[in-house]
Formats: sequence, C-alpha cells, structure tokens
Amino acid sequence: MTSKEDVFNLYHKHYWKNSPRRGTCDGECRKRLICDARSGRSHDRRALCVHIEARIDGAAPAPQTWRAWLYNGLSVS
Repeated sequence: MTSKEDVFNLYHKHYWKNSPRRGTCDGECRKRLICDARSGRSHDRRALCVHIEARIDGAAPAPQTWRAWLYNGLSVS
C-alpha cells in the first residue's frame, strides 16, 4: 500500500465504508492509516512506522528481496 496508490485508495474507501462524507487522504493521512493498520496500536508509531513513513516520503526504496518483504510484514507490502 505504500507504493501502490490504487490499493491504498481501495483500503481508504473500505475503511470509511464508502461514505459520501469521507474526504481525500493526503500524505499525512496515508502515513497514519498505514502505520495504524500495521502496528495495531496508534501509540507505538515510532517503533514500527519509521520505514513506512520513509517509503511514503520517497526516502527509502521498497524492499526487493522476499526476506525483507516477509520481515517488514505481509500487510504492508
């Protein structure tokens, strides 16, 4: 979801249950939703979301090996 915008948009649509009141999601909103989905605890952002935020900001490339993909979590890739 960090690199594929169409997958994230589908997640965002289902997250809001396709409500007509849902607004657009900017970069900060995207980071928050993906990090919260991965961590399960919104207070644990520093430990788990550094790599996700770097990928969304474009500072870090997405992992290329299966081991890195598995290590970083199946739901994030």
